Amino acid sequence: MVVPQNQSFDRKYAGIFHFRFWHFGEWVDVVVDDRLPVNEAGQLVFLSSVCKNLFWGALLEKAYAKLYGSYEDLQIGQVSEALVDFTGGVNMTIKLAEAPPDLWEILTRATYSRSLMGCQTHLGPCMQTARVLENGLVAGHAYTVTGIRKVTCKYGPENLVRLRNPWGKTEWKGDWSDSSGNWELLSPKEKILLRRNQDDGEFWMSLQDFKTHFVDLMICKLTPDLMSQEDGKKWMYSLQIGRWVKGSTAGGRMKPYKDTFWMNPQYWLEVLQGGGSKRSLHSCSVLVSLIQKPSSKHRNRAPHLSIGFSIFKVSSLDSTTKATKGWHQRSLPGTPVNQSHLFMNEREVTLDFRLQPGVYVIVPSTAEPQQESEFILRVFSRKHVLR
Repeated sequence: MVVPQNQSFDRKYAGIFHFRFWHFGEWVDVVVDDRLPVNEAGQLVFLSSVCKNLFWGALLEKAYAKLYGSYEDLQIGQVSEALVDFTGGVNMTIKLAEAPPDLWEILTRATYSRSLMGCQTHLGPCMQTARVLENGLVAGHAYTVTGIRKVTCKYGPENLVRLRNPWGKTEWKGDWSDSSGNWELLSPKEKILLRRNQDDGEFWMSLQDFKTHFVDLMICKLTPDLMSQEDGKKWMYSLQIGRWVKGSTAGGRMKPYKDTFWMNPQYWLEVLQGGGSKRSLHSCSVLVSLIQKPSSKHRNRAPHLSIGFSIFKVSSLDSTTKATKGWHQRSLPGTPVNQSHLFMNEREVTLDFRLQPGVYVIVPSTAEPQQESEFILRVFSRKHVLR
């Protein structure tokens, strides 16, 4: 999202505001006027600031609602989708019940690379949302990750995560909350630096409690360098737009639909060593993102399909044989070298991995055959050709 610097309330003020959103592969300009919805008391109906003369948030919300059709379409959605729309970044979702052992290292890299992070709590009893639980968290609610800190307690080190409730109030009441006795375990200097005993919606909790009480962690990477150990090198970026069409290119996932799987669109990926040599045996970091495009402008009227992709190693790059179903069945190995672990009904599915230099085929698909949708395939690596 880009706000031009020359927008102000001086004598040249025209009553319009200009925003830009990354919308399925391209930056889209959205212009709105300065009329904001209010109730009978003159209070803003939707997003508002505690500072009564700040309106940029409400104006941004209006522009975003215009992009998706209405304010109603913003009522339900994923934090990850908004972060990608605002930045054009790449989203990575981590299921905290299956959190990787290096979760703290991932959070550390995300923080230092200035990635945007959000998370969501479990649904409450009877699948309730927006209910305040006894521990102070809101059921089925999105929070922002605003920081991390490793502290030294009397019993040893502790990893802490700082979160913020977008309501600007209602906070966690457990260990490391504003009123917790855990702060007495720190040095006076560190306690003063970190603790803020006020109901502003921001609070600390341990990494273990974070994994217990939250379902998903969403990281929007503004640069794929977050997932790479190859420092000091720039990434290449490629984008392809495709479509799954009934009876033509909508073959479903490989298992159990192996006979129709090869109908899906295929994209050739040639991974080169950093210097361009195909003979090098050094593997290369690759990040693949698959985004489905809703069939309706109103995003909540078109539920997401379950999507994913598989990557196969092939022996040569011969685009003349690409369209032959029999060739795929004979030439591609039965087991992909990489694939998205689960087919998820989310807008974006992302996977990062390492590949040896060579030629590969990426096959994006829906979980079930004969499901139609447009999609965007994005590939990031140090050196590749995608076609």
